[in-house]
This record gives sequence, C-alpha cells and structure tokens, in this order.
Amino acid sequence: MEIAITDYEPWMEDQVCQLFAMNYEVPFEEFRSFFKRFYEDPFQKDHCIRLAAVEGETVVGFQSFFFWPVKHGEKEIRTYQSGNSLVHPDHRGKGIFGKLLKRGNVSLEEKGAEMLIGFPVDASLGSFLRIGWNNDFNLQWFVRPLSPLNAAMPKRLGTKYDAALSAPPPVSPEKYGVRSSSDNAFYQWRKQYHGLDYYEIRSQFGDDELLMVIKLSKRAKVLNELVIGEVYCSSEDPRQVAHLAKECFKQIKKQFKGFAFISFAANSKSTSALDQGIIAQGFKKIKKEIYFIHKPFVEGLTLPPAEHWRMYRGDIDTW
Repeated sequence: MEIAITDYEPWMEDQVCQLFAMNYEVPFEEFRSFFKRFYEDPFQKDHCIRLAAVEGETVVGFQSFFFWPVKHGEKEIRTYQSGNSLVHPDHRGKGIFGKLLKRGNVSLEEKGAEMLIGFPVDASLGSFLRIGWNNDFNLQWFVRPLSPLNAAMPKRLGTKYDAALSAPPPVSPEKYGVRSSSDNAFYQWRKQYHGLDYYEIRSQFGDDELLMVIKLSKRAKVLNELVIGEVYCSSEDPRQVAHLAKECFKQIKKQFKGFAFISFAANSKSTSALDQGIIAQGFKKIKKEIYFIHKPFVEGLTLPPAEHWRMYRGDIDTW
C-alpha cells in the first residue's frame, strides 16, 4: 500500500504517541502529556507544523517543525526548529523521512519561515545535508569534575531560576551574533512543557553581570551532574568575563552539593570571550558533540560566520 505524506490530524494522536513511547521506551501517557503540552500550548499551537506518513489508516512516521524565535543582534528571525522526527522501524530505509522533510518545505513557506535550525542524530543528518542544510559547526561538550568531597555530600541545591522574576542581563546585540530569543513568552512555553526546575548562578563585577542557567542530570545514570544550558553576559571584555566566570564557579561550589561533574556544550568554532572564559575554568573537551544544522529559508537573509553563533545545550527543544 502506498504511503501518503499528510498534515497531522487529531485522530492520529494515539498512534503518534504510541510510536514515540515504543521507540524511546517511555510510558504512553507520559509521552502523550508531553505531546499536548509541547504542541497545543497557545504559544505554539498556531505556529507549529506537524506532518505524518500514513499507510492506509496507520501512522508510520512523524516530523515536526516548531516556532523557535532567534535573534541576530536586535533583529528577530522567524525561525523553526526541526524535531520529534521518527519513522517506524519496519518502514525505515524507504525514503519516508526525506519525503516528510520535502513536504515540510511547503508548510514552512506558508508559515513565513525565514530560517530553519536543527540538532539531528547520526541517522538523520545525511537526509538534511542532501537537501541543502548546512553543518558549519557542532556543539562541543566540555566537562569539569567537581571535588570528590562535593560528590559524596548530601544533595543541596542552589537558587531556582525564573526569567519572569529575574531577567537575564542585557547583552550587547552587535557583539552577540545569533542566538535564541530571551522573550518571556517563549521561556514560559519551554518551562511548562518540560516541567523541570532550572537553577541560576549570577555574578557581578562593576556594572557587568554574568548569568548561568543550570539543570540537574545524571552521568551514566549514576553520578549527579550539573549542566550549563544558557549563559548571558553584559560584557565581552576577556578580563571582565574571566573574573565573572571565576566568581560563578566559586558560587557553584558553595551552593550545590552532592554533584560529581559540571558540563557545558558550546559552539565548536566560537571565538566568544564568554565561551572561552567559561571553558577556561577547568573544563576539558571530551569526544562528544551535538550536531547543529541550519538553513536560510528566504533569499537575502544575511547571517554571520560560524564563530559568531551563540548556541548552547539550552537551545535544543529537549533542554
């Protein structure tokens, strides 16, 4: 039977959620709850694009593009992130994913998309590159061990982060290249679909401020780990940034107990004083990267070179 590529419809919900629950080995109701929070929130509902590959009345594939506002300096670029891509194991290798991406272009034009971004896995990277997406850099992981004494102590957490209550420090647009928007409505949508707590570390020196947004994780499902997902700094002066970063890590040691590592993922080609200032605080590069891809979707869109993109772990929908 021929497989049709079509817009997602409500009757497909159970099948799509079952497909993901099976693939990622998570409870069906847990994924369905996430699915509704992610796509049906007022912030996203009228913007997102959901597509399905259907054989008769059976859903065998799913692909989405969701609104993910990005700024280049002070200008907002209407950007969509590709994600939640999946084809049933019995139907892989038949070109279904490529057809879903091709059909997505039609919907993206209708939505007025200006740029596309994504963080694909190994299996899907080639499909994106074959249709003109660019892989100019990846997110490189860096890890810093915390002291054995800290790891052995009972867990203690720092200050919770809420952008609505404590906004990020202002950053200099002309120096900050391309990065995700810090718009509060965007932040609140992300917060509600994750349902996770995030924590903040701030340092100040003179008129400048550095903010790190952190979440809790597990390394090898055993060791407690802190992950830096977002960073904002009002200065790009290397000495100022180094001082602010050093103070942030002093606070991390004081506020968080029971953690073995802290990790940070940043643009592998970044020349930013901020990124370099954080990495210089005892981080070591490891053999692990996250693919980053992008594609200008309108003619005449001018983007900076790779080293001026500010992309972090927090820029991925799964943060």
